[in-house]
Amino acid sequence: QAGENQTEWQPSIAVAIVKSEGPVRDALQLLIDRAKGIRCTAFFADAESALKGIPRHRPEVLLMDMNLPNGSAIECVRSLRRQLIEMKVLMLTDGEDVDHIFDALRAGANGFIFKRTLAADAIPAIVEVAEGGAPMSSAVIAQVVAFFQKQGETSSMFNQLSPRETQILDCLAEGFLYKE
Repeated sequence: QAGENQTEWQPSIAVAIVKSEGPVRDALQLLIDRAKGIRCTAFFADAESALKGIPRHRPEVLLMDMNLPNGSAIECVRSLRRQLIEMKVLMLTDGEDVDHIFDALRAGANGFIFKRTLAADAIPAIVEVAEGGAPMSSAVIAQVVAFFQKQGETSSMFNQLSPRETQILDCLAEGFLYKE
């Protein structure tokens, strides 16, 4: 019968990597290339080469290390997002500085992956961000909540939330995925 032996074609998610450490970058590229439906199309060691090369490759998802030598990763993201509006950006972070997380969000980051869980979280985060999600670990969300608590803004913000919005935030803080 027609169509019985045909496999369903799924487009591949094109990913570019900006990571200074060669062995980590190579391992990440291998991990991505072995995943079904994802391929690494370019990789760069610094912001300068990324600014030149990424517009030519036009990846759907960019994995950007927040701690790049010789150039600001956040400024690099800001510049690239002006050129490639549809590109999604996942920042690789140690998660130590909440100000950097906010700066990255303002520059155009769509989500964050902790470096210490990179091997386990990279592929699901790439798929999630490509589908329109904003992957963030519960640790990032906890830092954001702590920041607002320190600023004294959380109580007034939470008073404006509906019960459903509060329930969703609680689930995110517990580590549920956006889809869940």
